[in-house]
Amino acid sequence: VGSFLKGLTTLGLGLVVVPVLTTVLDPVTAVLTLFLAKAVSDALMAVETRHDRILALWGRIGYFLSAGLLGVVVGTVFLATLPKRALFFVIGVLIVGFVAMHLLGRNVELRPHHQRPFALLAGVVSGAGQGISGMSGPILTIYAYSLNLTPRQFVFVTSVLYSMINIGQFVAILYFGLYDATRLMLAALAVPPMLVGTFAGIALRNRLSADTFRIAVLALMAAVGVTLIWRGLGL
Repeated sequence: VGSFLKGLTTLGLGLVVVPVLTTVLDPVTAVLTLFLAKAVSDALMAVETRHDRILALWGRIGYFLSAGLLGVVVGTVFLATLPKRALFFVIGVLIVGFVAMHLLGRNVELRPHHQRPFALLAGVVSGAGQGISGMSGPILTIYAYSLNLTPRQFVFVTSVLYSMINIGQFVAILYFGLYDATRLMLAALAVPPMLVGTFAGIALRNRLSADTFRIAVLALMAAVGVTLIWRGLGL
């Protein structure tokens, strides 16, 4: 289910799978179990939507990526120790507020001199969320959505950003020696069901109109936001 949502909207894999895994695994093992499958899924979606104007888009996403790589290292350092409820609650409130603004017809339009600071802040928070809980998607999606991209560009940009952040997280994971034989086995077992779900989601996405795609993204973001607030409150 998580990878189907991932293939459909680029969002949902970690948010669906990690909470389920934490019912049978410790939080660190849950994040590391999903990491490999998520990295493969992100790479597949980047290839599937590859865009020949990446250099034109790069100027708009470079600051986010640079800050995200820094954030993911910091987040990985605190993976086993930092309380996650506050992070979940704050991100959930941000997501619900963002969706509410769009429903009220108040789209986020950043002035040129605000774009760079917003990209840096969003990158750090998104990267830290990935390192701490395997959850970079919500803030990254808000950032990408505010760029007013076509659905194909949106999927490509988010997948490239995910992939680059994954590389940063992988380096940090290796440096801190977080993988052992058991965690590597669990990570490998997560890949086949991820492939099935991702391709199913991609097949449905390719049938959707641009407006329907945006509605699907906003609907999933709203559900994610409410869920994170719920988890943040410990309910």
